[in-house]
Amino acid sequence: MVFQVLADHGELFPLAEAPGDDEPFRSGKPALVVVVAIRRAVTRDLVDQQFLEGPPLIVAVAVHRIDHSEDARLPRLVERASVPRTCRSPPITCHQTLSPDKAASLAQSDACIIAARDMAAASTHILSAAIVPGVCPAYPHRLKKVVRRTTMDDTLSIPSPDGPIPAFLALPEGDGPAPAVIMLMDAPGIREELHRFARRVASAGFVCVLPDMYYRLGTLRFDLSRRDDRMTAVFGAAMASLGHERVAADCRAILDALDADDRVAAGPRGLVGYCMSGQYVLAAACRFPERVAAVAAFHGVRMVTEEPDSPHLGAAAIRAEMFLGFASDDPLVPDNVIPTLRDTFARHAIPHRIETYPGTRHGYSFPERDAYVEEAAEAGWEGMLDLFSRRLHPR
Repeated sequence: MVFQVLADHGELFPLAEAPGDDEPFRSGKPALVVVVAIRRAVTRDLVDQQFLEGPPLIVAVAVHRIDHSEDARLPRLVERASVPRTCRSPPITCHQTLSPDKAASLAQSDACIIAARDMAAASTHILSAAIVPGVCPAYPHRLKKVVRRTTMDDTLSIPSPDGPIPAFLALPEGDGPAPAVIMLMDAPGIREELHRFARRVASAGFVCVLPDMYYRLGTLRFDLSRRDDRMTAVFGAAMASLGHERVAADCRAILDALDADDRVAAGPRGLVGYCMSGQYVLAAACRFPERVAAVAAFHGVRMVTEEPDSPHLGAAAIRAEMFLGFASDDPLVPDNVIPTLRDTFARHAIPHRIETYPGTRHGYSFPERDAYVEEAAEAGWEGMLDLFSRRLHPR
């Protein structure tokens, strides 16, 4: 059995399948799995869900846009790919276009990682090698494309006073309506990394909507691998175009759109905000107490300020439960912020959990940043999904 997994999209493509094998994962026959990550993260949940119960695996992970400085992290990527404990071969790294002979050799290893500059050549050669007689001899080499998804994607155009808000929508499996979560972006804006976040929320049983908060400026997209001071300055200008009144109006429009969508279950919503949007999800909980039951924020900024519209000042209205995750070293979060939030929530009897993760910096949640800390990021995911499950699912 030969598979290619597009980890960014949650899609499974069986590329060679034996006739009559209705349960290929449990067939007990050898399999070669090629995991292709468009960026450098190989999502552990995807691989675990799809392959953990399957036959003995030969795992080749081709990682696009990974530079030489990442060499030390490659063994960790193998671990995330759930390589069986019985594997004996160490990971193999190469930084050139793979020849068919080299790919064939790698394909017969117990496990390997290929970090190739030429992704198309890497994946093509590995897949070609996978169907060489002797590697998967039990299967006829008949190609068949089948797509299995744990989530579905859609797009929305949400009416608002300032024009339509474009949004990415991730939908869970199943035909019935599901509770909804609104995900508000960080400063770099909409990108595939956030789409993956939305899909992960959806895979837990929620409709997740990710609006483009910069829509008033047109369509802004950034390649963070090329980030420099000039790009950071553009982030700053884009952030400055927002503000509490604008974002509150957008949240109202999104809440209204979710209420009118028959794919969304009735009931209060969840919110999650990253970085710049920590302030906005807290403010939304204050503005829409009847419509918001659960709020999460990670390395959120400007949640407590000296301004008259500081989000924490409206906390008396909150009816949601709060889960906030902060970095232990974050110059964007002054020392008074966390104690003030704790005191404010306690004073108003707001159920809350505030975590500060040791050894982390601003942005620790994002796998494509140097600040990424997997243990802290996963703890945040666990806490957030538990919160949404308790507060949003019908009882």
